[in-house]
Amino acid sequence: MDLFISVLITVILLRIAWKVWKSYQRHYLIHRAVKHEIRQIEKKLKFWEGEPERQYELLKTVYNTVLFDLYPKVKISHRRLEKLIHKEMNRIIKQPARSTLFQIYQLLKATLVVILLFSSFFAVEQTIRDFKSFATGTLMNSYKGTLDSEVAREINGVNPKEKEESAVQPSGTSLKETADDNKQKEVNEPKEQANSIYQLLPMNLYPNQVSSTEELGEAMAYHMEQLDESFTIQFVGDAATFNQATTDVWEWLDQNQALWISFYEDASLQYIDYGTHFNLEVSISYAVTTDELNELYQSVDDILLDMPPGLSDYEKVKYVNDYIVNNTVYELDSKESPYTPYSILLNGEGVCNGYTLATWLLLYALQIKNLYVSGNVGEELHAWNLVKLEGEWYHLDTTWNDPVYTGVFKWLGEPTYDYFLISDKKMKEDHEWNYELYPQTALKSYPYTE
Repeated sequence: MDLFISVLITVILLRIAWKVWKSYQRHYLIHRAVKHEIRQIEKKLKFWEGEPERQYELLKTVYNTVLFDLYPKVKISHRRLEKLIHKEMNRIIKQPARSTLFQIYQLLKATLVVILLFSSFFAVEQTIRDFKSFATGTLMNSYKGTLDSEVAREINGVNPKEKEESAVQPSGTSLKETADDNKQKEVNEPKEQANSIYQLLPMNLYPNQVSSTEELGEAMAYHMEQLDESFTIQFVGDAATFNQATTDVWEWLDQNQALWISFYEDASLQYIDYGTHFNLEVSISYAVTTDELNELYQSVDDILLDMPPGLSDYEKVKYVNDYIVNNTVYELDSKESPYTPYSILLNGEGVCNGYTLATWLLLYALQIKNLYVSGNVGEELHAWNLVKLEGEWYHLDTTWNDPVYTGVFKWLGEPTYDYFLISDKKMKEDHEWNYELYPQTALKSYPYTE
């Protein structure tokens, strides 16, 4: 019993020390990063004193930069990191005295870690003494003969690789067959206007064979759409191709499957090499539940149900633009993650990623082809849509079509159309993107008339 108590105390002390240390380290990284970025714009903040909207744009850049830099380093969820950065910025800018007190509190945490480590050292010493005093002979006898010899030989004779192979045989055959059936239906059946987004599901189909980055991305997107938390993909190819595909797949998903990446929180990849192919075991956690995803789909149906009948494709695009602008507030500190369409369509708040994905989802439900574009405005990351209308592509930025108001006026303002179905030439005046990754637009913007 003494040994058990010593071990328990040691584990508890080390566990507490580790948690306190991680909390201190996390805050230290966030505080240092935010402080550094704010120091870079101090003169600009003073210059725009009295102009809250200008200052907000500067601080938004700080927020995005810190979030982008720290997310790979700080092993917490995207949503939690957003809240911590937001609180730290408020303390530094609005409550300097509170920020100083908070720093003192963090130093006390570091001191507590040192105390806990010393206490753990003494607890370990006590554990060793208790273990030595434990009767070795009694310990050996307590385990002697507990395993039947035949059972022991069976356990020792198991080939671990054979066990792994039997456990991870791909169950994707039925998925591929389903995908083939769906593709065949697309070929044989004429395109009809969907009455519900549920008629368009699944959005992604499982590829016939996974042997490239694109096909691996398609297979992962198929599972991510269903919020599968663990699944196996069979990849056919040599080691170099497989390694390249698993390295590039996240960039491909970010470029081509932005909707599902917005719900992604964390993932791990493991594989088994069979010589002729690889079994890739994927584990993913999501920031949205199945019920929330169904809520999102239902909201799309409800929104489009209110749309006037008989609209042209142009009028449908305008309806989507107006709906999002009239029902959304640009808000970084939103109830849900501001980067998802869920926050936009269910809570009416979010940032450019959410605006763009909500636009994409509504246009997809209307069967109007559109793309998610990732680019930047100045040094700030930004996102918007490319919409295909009457055979030509056009830019649509619902975020920038939404007038920015704050305080009690944040829900006011009519939709604007400065970034409604415009050409590359017009968009290039203040937006930047990788032109090689996206189709060229029509030479002139689409004429807008009331």
